[in-house]
Amino acid sequence: MNKKCDFQILSDLNDDCVYLDSAATSLTPRCVTDKIGEYYNCYNANIHRGIHDWAERATGEYEGVRPIVKEFIGADQDKEIVFTSGTTHGINIVANCFCSDWTSKDTVILSEAEHHANIVPWQQLKARQGLRIEVIPLLPDGHLDFNRLSMAIQQVKGRCIVSMSILPNATGIMLDYQQVSQMSRDHGATVLFDGAQSVPRVKSDVSYCDFLVFSGHKIYGPTGVGILYAGDGLLDEMPPYMGGGDMIKSVRFERTTYNDMPWRYEAGTTNIAGVIGLGVALNWVENIGIENIYQHEKEISDYAQKQLNGLDRVSVLYPEAEKLGLVVFTVNEAQSVDVATLLNTQGVAVRSGYLCAEPILVSQVGRGVLRASFGIYTTQDDIDRLIDALNKVMAIL
Repeated sequence: MNKKCDFQILSDLNDDCVYLDSAATSLTPRCVTDKIGEYYNCYNANIHRGIHDWAERATGEYEGVRPIVKEFIGADQDKEIVFTSGTTHGINIVANCFCSDWTSKDTVILSEAEHHANIVPWQQLKARQGLRIEVIPLLPDGHLDFNRLSMAIQQVKGRCIVSMSILPNATGIMLDYQQVSQMSRDHGATVLFDGAQSVPRVKSDVSYCDFLVFSGHKIYGPTGVGILYAGDGLLDEMPPYMGGGDMIKSVRFERTTYNDMPWRYEAGTTNIAGVIGLGVALNWVENIGIENIYQHEKEISDYAQKQLNGLDRVSVLYPEAEKLGLVVFTVNEAQSVDVATLLNTQGVAVRSGYLCAEPILVSQVGRGVLRASFGIYTTQDDIDRLIDALNKVMAIL
């Protein structure tokens, strides 16, 4: 499958560029950028406030995205879909609203492989309110240690939320989220899944969680927009994360009455164009078929790992584990930033450093890494270009 033709940025003007940084930001197809342009050029107005034609059209297009998201992730109701600025924003809403009154009796359980966005908000909450954070390590093969998870959940005295990434951006190894869900719910724990990397390539099913967060710019949509799925009733009466316009029903100096879900958590003027663009991106993905995207990226990931494992000076993180969407590696006796810089001179774009996941990489590697990550537009020829470029780099370093 080759969808390069749908992306203006991959046109003949950038024919020499091999983009292998999709885990950071996927590219955006022309249909999405055209729709965003249409909003700004044809009916650029604020939502929920005006009664003129442009405002009515903008509101209709914006609110029309909720049922698209609902169907895409298997939710039951439109009101369970909250528009956010991205995955980070969604996790912060849950931490600051759902867990607003948690104390030292309550526990957050994370995996060792979490992105900073699923670590720092909980640390901030711990500093303010004293709740406990338990970190579940990975096994030597890169999978979650379920024995340790079981022990941690059983030791919880108060409330508990298990918050984990379905597809960690520093390992590329799928979490057995169904087992995490069952084990958590058997002990009365709430489940939050970070779907930033999984939602673009694996069929989502929110029946396994209470909260799901993901970002538009990881699933071929715009930056600055994302989704928080919140199961019915979980946030309906919680104190809102932000105050301002659109999250209110009535305001007096003496008292403010907050709006219903989901607008209760959408204060101020949101990223209207971004939400509308996200709806187009999700429809574009649906037209291709998430199963087809999964199969394509699985084949690319397998091929990339095999080729990288065959290079003498290259060490792949968890080299025997199946990956999806990305492969993390190092070049022996070379700094990751130097390798990435030299790859860039050959038109190959990869990520270097700690990938916003310092704890797992410091623990398992001890230094910065390189990450090649893939999208629906990635081809085996792109991987061959990476390997050829790496061989030239290693001849220099």
